Amino acid sequence: MVLLVLAPVWDSAALPLSGMAASEIDDNADLGSFLEYLEKGEALPHEALDIGGRSIIRIVDESGRPLPFVTYRIFAGAAEHSRGISNSDGAFPYYPAAGPEADVLRIELSGRGAARVAIMPAPGQAGETRIELGAARPVPEPVACDLVFVVDSTVSMATRFASMKAALGAAVGMIAKSPLRPELRVGLVLYRDRGDEYLVRETSLTSDLAAFESALAGAEARGGGDIPEDLGAGITAAIEDMDYAHDAARIVFAITDAPPKGPGDATGGSGAGYAVACRAAVERGIKVCTVAVGKMAPEGEYALRQIAGYTRATYIAADLGSAPRIASAAKLVRGDLESLIARIVIGEAEAARGGGGRGTGARDPALDLLDSVQARMASAMTYPETARLRGVSGTVRIALRVGADGLLLGRRIAESSGSAVLDRAALELAASAFPSPNPAGSDVELEIAVVYRLER
Repeated sequence: MVLLVLAPVWDSAALPLSGMAASEIDDNADLGSFLEYLEKGEALPHEALDIGGRSIIRIVDESGRPLPFVTYRIFAGAAEHSRGISNSDGAFPYYPAAGPEADVLRIELSGRGAARVAIMPAPGQAGETRIELGAARPVPEPVACDLVFVVDSTVSMATRFASMKAALGAAVGMIAKSPLRPELRVGLVLYRDRGDEYLVRETSLTSDLAAFESALAGAEARGGGDIPEDLGAGITAAIEDMDYAHDAARIVFAITDAPPKGPGDATGGSGAGYAVACRAAVERGIKVCTVAVGKMAPEGEYALRQIAGYTRATYIAADLGSAPRIASAAKLVRGDLESLIARIVIGEAEAARGGGGRGTGARDPALDLLDSVQARMASAMTYPETARLRGVSGTVRIALRVGADGLLLGRRIAESSGSAVLDRAALELAASAFPSPNPAGSDVELEIAVVYRLER
């Protein structure tokens, strides 16, 4: 098998590659396809999370910019339907099945020194409703971001544990060194199963990244026994036991190679279950991204995509050269695991700042350029035949300078793969992506890792 990976790099000198290839799926990009996937896999063991009928409610200020971290309560008649905190993008999901049925909703909002009661028809499936709340808000600087990793530390993870830890450490470094420079705190939850040395072991959220790295370095993969592990206990600890800042983007990454144990499993589940944890995550404005490591069983993939989809987060299949097996994704992005994690977290932090903090409501245009160039390169990428026949693999880091007009002003090898054939192919691939529209409107420097890997 030939595996080709493109990965963005924020600071190549300080960030080692983990070697874990990954595919990122945003099931939220096409709710219809996601619901079809869930229906086709209905016979697989899973917990009940009714995503059908979901719509999005987005809170904005008078200039139309999203208002994150706004407290909301939804009433169906006199009965409370649901409550929570809006996410970094000012939005939260409305799930009809989460509470009493109603044709008309009463929504109480408070935050940023403003309050409002909105009376509105119950929104339709897959739609979006905007509600304005108060005057233009100040842009938070620096952006606060609370990130928690929930890691399966049972023995089945042992063969990939070192590379997984390297990926998490590199991702934290990418986020901290990104142009956004967020006010970052990181926490860690290790989980195993009932009867093991521990069920969960926690490292609290901290801005001391060296302390987090130390806790991560000391983690070991041991214990377990049966295949399912108590993922529900791990996610519950990440939601209930971490001291999240109110005005912070809140993201959890749950990482495992095994299906979750059900709350009523005879072998001893935690009793909480991942469905309960997902509902609590939505209420607290936390997105739970999930990462499947290795060849995940279909029921495991199903549960992990449920968790990510319900919390409006992303599912990642790591260390795989192919897309998930049950259904094709509406949007599939390939890269190394650390880069995909960093991209997701930086995107959440950018959203919390109001789309780049420039008063434009737009994402950082340099990141848009990076995405565009990577997409063009990915569509044109092939494995050099000479290298394939010789069994040559490697990673080429190329540095590009792009002009305001979208023309390629310069290209060079920032770090060689050790193969002249692969280096030359990467430079030619980069040149093929230009000219490319440059939304930044000024010269931009990019660095991209091109990974050529042969797998048997």
